[in-house]
Amino acid sequence: MTEKNRCELCETFWKDEMIVGSSGACIETCGDGKSYGKHMCDDGNTKSGDGCSNKCIVEKDYTCSGGYPYSKDNCSYISTEIIGVDINKYNDVIIKFTRPVYFRNGTLLPNKDLSITYRNHLGGQSILNFEILNYPLPSRYLFLKTNLYEDIRGGIFKDTMITV
Repeated sequence: MTEKNRCELCETFWKDEMIVGSSGACIETCGDGKSYGKHMCDDGNTKSGDGCSNKCIVEKDYTCSGGYPYSKDNCSYISTEIIGVDINKYNDVIIKFTRPVYFRNGTLLPNKDLSITYRNHLGGQSILNFEILNYPLPSRYLFLKTNLYEDIRGGIFKDTMITV
């Protein structure tokens, strides 16, 4: 700020790029694709749902980077991955994710939203019938009650026993 309570960078270095507000401070325009560090992100639009909101705030489950005064931010969805699958002594399946998960529609439909196959006692692939046990969301775990009468003991994940 100068003695006149004006932003010197706005009037010199970033002339025609940022505006000087009524308080004399530099004001960054959200959605113009130019990032000066006053907003969390600026992807060049004022559309929410693409990682950078209409108020230039990074949205949940996204990361944004690459924004500079002459280049916009690029936002990417942070994917949730399965990091483990285990089976307890009752043949219930416990799936562990990299972070807490929600279900988009509030529910998860077996064999429609999630399908699990396993290698049966004859060596062939079979679809696992299950129901989802209720528990508080978000959670890093998904508990599935199976209707499986074959024994598939042990920890399993992306091996020859089970595929999620």
